[in-house]
Amino acid sequence: MSKSSRIDPEIIKKIIKAMGLKQRQTYNKIHSVANMYNIPQNFAAIKLASELGIGIQKYATDEYYAALSGVRVKHSQVPKNNNGELPTQVTRKIVVSKQHPLVEIDLSSVVNPELIKILERDISELNCAIKIGIEKTKKTCMILSGSIAEALLLERLTRDNSIEQEAIQVASTLKYPGKPSKLNNLESWVLVSLVEVGSKLNTPVLPADSLDQIGQLRKWRNLIHPGRELKDNSNKRIRPTKTRAKNAIGFLEFVASELN
Repeated sequence: MSKSSRIDPEIIKKIIKAMGLKQRQTYNKIHSVANMYNIPQNFAAIKLASELGIGIQKYATDEYYAALSGVRVKHSQVPKNNNGELPTQVTRKIVVSKQHPLVEIDLSSVVNPELIKILERDISELNCAIKIGIEKTKKTCMILSGSIAEALLLERLTRDNSIEQEAIQVASTLKYPGKPSKLNNLESWVLVSLVEVGSKLNTPVLPADSLDQIGQLRKWRNLIHPGRELKDNSNKRIRPTKTRAKNAIGFLEFVASELN
C-alpha cells in the first residue's frame, strides 16, 4: 500500500468501534467501499466514517472531495526539454474551483445524543456536497438543508414538555399550510409548521418574519419523491437550482443562528 493510500489508524479505530467489527472485517468493508466508488482505500475509510456519523473534518482533504466528485488529478502544464520530452518528475495538482463557505452549526445546546450523531452526519454530508460543488449537488443541498433545519427546530420544540404543549396549542390555531394534520405528533410536522409555530410561541425561538424567508424549502420533502418532484416541476412549484440551493443553505444557517 502506498503512502498516499495509507489509512489513518485513528479512523480505523473509530470505524471498528462504530460498527462493532473485527479489524479484518473492517478492512474488508473499506475495500468494498473503495471498489464501489473507485477511490483509494484511505478515501474509502473516510467515506465509510462519514456514513457512520463519524466527524471527518480532520481527515477530509481537497483530494478526498475531488476523488468523490470524479475530478481527476491532472499533470500541470510544464515545458518540454530540448529533446522534446517531459521532465522525469512532473508536478501534480488538484484543480479546485472556488466553493461556497462550509456550514458550521453549534450543537452544544442539543441534548439528545442520538440526534447529535444524526446532525453531525448530515452536516458532514452537506459540507461534502458543498465541496463537490453546489451546481452538481443542488438537490442534495436542498434536501439536507431542509432535513437539518427540521431536526434543529423539532429538537427545540420538544426539549421539554411545557414547550411541546405550547407548540401544539399554537399549531391548533394555524391555517393551511401551516396547520399540521397530526397536531400531537410533532415528528410528523413539516418545516413550514415548525417555523410558523416557532415564531408564534410566547417566547419565540424564531423571528416573526421567518416564514417569509423559507422560500422553496417549504416543499423540500417533495424532492425526495420522484413523482412529486415531476409534478412540482411541471407546475413550476419547486425545481432544484444552484440559487435555490444556496438560499436553502442560507435559511438553514439562519435557523441555526436563531436557535443558539
